[in-house]
Amino acid sequence: MHGYRRYQGTSMAAPHVAGLAALLHSIGLTHPDSIRYAITQSSSDLEKVGWAPLSGYGLIDPVAALNEAKAAAEHTSKLKKSG
Repeated sequence: MHGYRRYQGTSMAAPHVAGLAALLHSIGLTHPDSIRYAITQSSSDLEKVGWAPLSGYGLIDPVAALNEAKAAAEHTSKLKKSG
């Protein structure tokens, strides 16, 4: 495999999810529950809908998570202006 190794499971998932969480934080999504919501709502289910024992919430989708975060931020901004 030319110096590359194959890893799977939490050994590979955790750094990817942490990176996405950091990216969401960098665009202004600072509350942990908001970050979790953006990630879980934008992930693709791999087994069953929602959480599953073997795949958790599924495959993360950074672009969809960013879009989810931006939409939530715009909605919150509109609520603050109208209230």
